[in-house]
Formats: sequence, structure tokens, C-alpha cells
Amino acid sequence: MFLHTLILLQSFANAGAADAIKVCDFGFTPGQRSFLKSHDKLLAADPPIPQSHQHPWYHKAALVEFIPRDIDATVWLDSDVMLTRDPRSEVAALIAEMRNSGAMIAACIIGIDLGAFCRDWEAAGKNMAPFVNLLHRFGIAPHHPYLNSAVFVTTTQEWLVEWKNVTFDIERHFLFEQNAFNAVAWLTPERVRILDRRRWNVYGADLNRISIGADLASLRCDDQEVMVVHATSEDERDVRLLEGSKRLADRQIPVWLKVFCQPRLQAQQLALLDQFIKLHEAELVKHLYPRRNDLCPCGSGKRFKHCHGAYP
Repeated sequence: MFLHTLILLQSFANAGAADAIKVCDFGFTPGQRSFLKSHDKLLAADPPIPQSHQHPWYHKAALVEFIPRDIDATVWLDSDVMLTRDPRSEVAALIAEMRNSGAMIAACIIGIDLGAFCRDWEAAGKNMAPFVNLLHRFGIAPHHPYLNSAVFVTTTQEWLVEWKNVTFDIERHFLFEQNAFNAVAWLTPERVRILDRRRWNVYGADLNRISIGADLASLRCDDQEVMVVHATSEDERDVRLLEGSKRLADRQIPVWLKVFCQPRLQAQQLALLDQFIKLHEAELVKHLYPRRNDLCPCGSGKRFKHCHGAYP
């Protein structure tokens, strides 16, 4: 997901909000880690996540360990999203509204309730029993809408602590961290704030209803201005996987990207990546693809070939 992270960073920069984003280390390579650290973007878990829970979804559910203890409100974005405009004033207004109403978590819904979500994925062959059992144990009614955790806002670290505890306790299964997210959210329905997914998290079938002009700032869904667009869908006609290589200085680097199928949106997505790479080409080469006789960018002071022996 590193290239997606670069796209997200560039979208923040283009929106004039470059300083408003940090990146959590869910398992970067040494080169990726050193690059982000050199830009003061990297957040590491403190204390570190146990070796028994190294799946990236455990890291996501342990978000509370990545953020400073004096931070209360937190905005999370998955790395495969793009920002279309500066979100800070709208986020500040949302947080103020949540504090006034007592809401602790704000997220978008996917369009079906908890019960239908479990039934649909069970029919598709997924093991949903741990989630079903969790909902039953917590006494959560199945009619609550299922929340998507790709974009969310919290106003208290206590909520994040509870999410971590439930996720680390539940048996690993399909989307276990997002299922735990839903269980913790719907323990107190009066404290859930539903966000308009056409503005905050456009993905999947909603991508069929978008329009876009010359740039990302023109992106609309049902004539609603879009702030966050998300490169994910169950339908390959909306988002497809791009695998191959890309030129970086004198190197061909591996590419793994989920790209939008809508031509103009895809063009904006790839343009963000190209822009970031052009702006930071020398640094990316230095940190991610050093020559084997160069000093390792991890800061060890050793030759790269002696420190890692393989390209990160």
C-alpha cells in the first residue's frame, strides 16, 4: 500500500493540508520507514504491537497506541483514499457537533444492516460466527447499519481503547477489526454519528454515480461535493488491480495499485503519484532503492549490502 500512501500524501499537499496528516507504521520496509520519518510523517506504536498480533488489521485497531496521549479527537483515513479539498474546517465543525451531542464515533454506512452483512458473507463462504457471537454477547440488535471503518472520526481515546481490546480478544475472521469496530460502536447507538458517504467515503457502487471535471476539486456524487474518494470495490468495473513496474530515476520499481476504472478519476489518481515521485525522486531512490554499496538509509551507518542485503 506504499504507493497508495504517496498518492494520499500528495492529495493532502495539493489541498493545502500537507501538515495535517501522519502515517502509521503497520509494517513498512526499512526504506519506506526511513523515507516517511525523514519527512516527519511516521507514527510508530508505543508500546509496540505484540508479535502475536502483527496482522495489519490488529495495528489499525490499535490506533490508540500510535497517537499522543494528549490527543482526544482523531481522524482516520485508509491509505487507499484520496482527498479532494482541505478537510480541516469541516472536520473541526464535525468534532464540535459531536462533542455537543455526546457522539464518540462518526463513520459512513455501507447500505445494509449488521444482520444482512453477516448473512451475505456467510452465503459467500466466509466464517462470520465470531462476529455473530460477539453481537449476541454484547446484546446488539442486528438492525443497526453496518459501518465502514475506512474513514472515521473519534472524539475520545477511550473509544479507541475499547475497539483495540475487543479486536485483540476476538477470533480472527473475515474483516475482524471492522466487525469489532461495529460492535463497539453500536454498544451505545446514541453516540454514533452517521456521515454522508457521498462526501466522506465514496467507493464501490457509489463510484457509478460520480462526475468529475478538470480536477479532483470538481468531483461530485449525486451532485454532492466529494471530500474523500476511496479506491475499493467488489466490482472490477469500478476498481481494478494494476501490477507491473514504473520508472524511478534509472530503476524500474514494482507497482501494486488499486486504480479507478473511471478514466478521469484514474488520470487524477495516477497524476498524484507521478507528481509525488517527481517532487521526491532523489529521496525515494536514496531511501527505497539505494545502491548496494551506498550507506543504508536506516541510519545504521553500515553499507546497505551489509545492513540488509536486499532491496527494501
